[in-house]
Amino acid sequence: MIENLLNHVHNYIQAHPHIGGLFAFLVAFAESLPLIGTIIPGSITMTFIGILVGRGALGFSTTLLLAFLGAFAGDVIGFWIGKRYGQRISNMWPFRKNPKWLLLGEQFIKKHGGKSIIIGRFIGPTRSSMPLIAGLLKMRWSNFIIATIPSAILWALAYLLPGVLIGAISLVLPKEIATSFTIISLVIIIFMWLIFWAIQRFFVFIAATINRLIDRAWEQLNRHHSSKFIIRMITNQNHPEDHHQLTLLFLAVISFILFLVLIINAGLHVGLYRLNAPIFHFFQSLNHHGANKFFIVITALGYNIIIAAIIILLAIYLVIRRQWYTFWHVIGLTLLTFCAIGFFKIFFYSPRPTGVMYFALSSSFPSGHSCLSVSILGFLTFLIAQCLAKKWHWIPYTIGSVIIFLVCLSRLYLGAHWFTDVIASIFLGFTLLFLAIISYRRQQPVYGRRSIFLVAILLSILIPWAGSAIVHYHRDMNRYMPYYPNQKISMIDWWNNPASYLPTYRLSRFGNPIQPFNMQWADQVEHIKEVLLKQGWHVGNIREDIKSLPRPLMPKTNTQPIVLFPQLYRGKLPVLFMTRHAENHTTIELRLWQTGTSFIDNSLPLLIGSVNYHLPTGKTLQALRPSLQISLLRGAGLNELSENITADYTWKIVKVNLSRIPRKIELLHWNQEILIVKPKGY
Repeated sequence: MIENLLNHVHNYIQAHPHIGGLFAFLVAFAESLPLIGTIIPGSITMTFIGILVGRGALGFSTTLLLAFLGAFAGDVIGFWIGKRYGQRISNMWPFRKNPKWLLLGEQFIKKHGGKSIIIGRFIGPTRSSMPLIAGLLKMRWSNFIIATIPSAILWALAYLLPGVLIGAISLVLPKEIATSFTIISLVIIIFMWLIFWAIQRFFVFIAATINRLIDRAWEQLNRHHSSKFIIRMITNQNHPEDHHQLTLLFLAVISFILFLVLIINAGLHVGLYRLNAPIFHFFQSLNHHGANKFFIVITALGYNIIIAAIIILLAIYLVIRRQWYTFWHVIGLTLLTFCAIGFFKIFFYSPRPTGVMYFALSSSFPSGHSCLSVSILGFLTFLIAQCLAKKWHWIPYTIGSVIIFLVCLSRLYLGAHWFTDVIASIFLGFTLLFLAIISYRRQQPVYGRRSIFLVAILLSILIPWAGSAIVHYHRDMNRYMPYYPNQKISMIDWWNNPASYLPTYRLSRFGNPIQPFNMQWADQVEHIKEVLLKQGWHVGNIREDIKSLPRPLMPKTNTQPIVLFPQLYRGKLPVLFMTRHAENHTTIELRLWQTGTSFIDNSLPLLIGSVNYHLPTGKTLQALRPSLQISLLRGAGLNELSENITADYTWKIVKVNLSRIPRKIELLHWNQEILIVKPKGY
């Protein structure tokens, strides 16, 4: 039912694309208007629009632009109303009956400043009325525009992308699975929207409840003689009534508990540990030269020697300025972090992932980069924020958080650590960071010339980071290059034992067997192509899989298959992709990859490949479901291929004996036969 509905809507929107674009604009516009936006389920309606985008009925760029313009226009109108009517709004319905709405919004904006426009679009006590209240408070137009443009862009992306992914994925799934997938995805999004709505609805209540619990805990600790020492250790001497110290202590305890849980997970190989291999393989499959350059520069910030250099430079400045309180906290936190990392690396050894050129012998657990960046860079971010007015604290915290996140992400992307290594190290880093901030806030010093201190911190970070990125760039590019072993064998050994030298299955991006390699071919690619072209085969676009990814994101009238991820082996696309029409409207597909295997007795390369049928899923869905079902029935096309190459090649079909076949391979109905091919005369 859902699938049929989507099909009808898809056909209508594809015939009238302006209707879909107008609907996206109106939904975004209404969702951003004061008060009206609170009753518009924007996340649900925009997800549905995103599904249509993912299925190709609407263009991604156009829809994103219209959604952004709608959200921006709604914000501008709300802001103008606030500017125009000012305090008179408080005497209008519904604010006259609910004055706390304006009061809460004013407090939110005064606390967070310009970033309240960005934050308030997603969370906050009066989400859709933030622009109106900003206008009421006489925020300048320039400040408002600067804040609302990124806010509208982020909103449009965040609300559209889930639907785009659902729509694109549904196209490549069988009909019965696609329907279930779409329904379950929509239910999950609706459920999450309801939770998010409840959090927003009770935002103030939740915040007040947490503060009340912290206050009660503070009183309880003060009341008992045995626990008063905790209060004395964490009390802010300048503001004894400040209970944020206790909040930070609770966060430190929670972080450390989560760190211990992840140690147990890693030690017993349960829980999140099971995600290590799939996530490692996934990031390795995303390897791209441009992204490698970016993450090599980012990861340089987390090296032990760079962090040490940053602290030494900052310590020299602090000694010169006689900022002893800050000096001892910086030095103490650095030593404590290095000791914690060293302790756990020694007493909890975990081998690093294999698959990159450089293999470090030190323990993979915990990730030094991740822990150091959260702890040390996090504390330096805190110090930078202390140099600024409170309303500008969000700037260093946002930039610092992004940099720290990227450093941690770089360790996964580059294949240097397992997922649990990084997550556990983040929690360990937060534990040390919260404890350092608690200690520092007990007697926060007066900085004097804060601008000089700010510049000193920034230079202490940038100079070592830039130096390392320049000096070690080429070394690290080679170090983190994916490693695939090469081998040399004799042709006769390969011909007699073809299953002994090359893998049986192609792995998915998560490291699971997904398709059998039922072809091994010894010859030059150009010669293979020449022979098959004479037999009526057609050369496909090798990069078709990648180019097809954006197709569901833009209007299209063709019926090319949509493949979310290209088929890879050893991180590479196939060197040859050819097709040939077969009986019953089926297509035979041949893909060949380089193997890194060559022969000691000739110069021919050994290629590995897959041959399969693509069977149409049904004419009724062909326009909307152009992807075809892979099948290896009736020999998977090997018989037809072998007949086409008999004049030029010597070939044989061998049967491999496998004790266990993965479930996904069983569904393809593979008969365990492999076609082995070499030129005549070899």
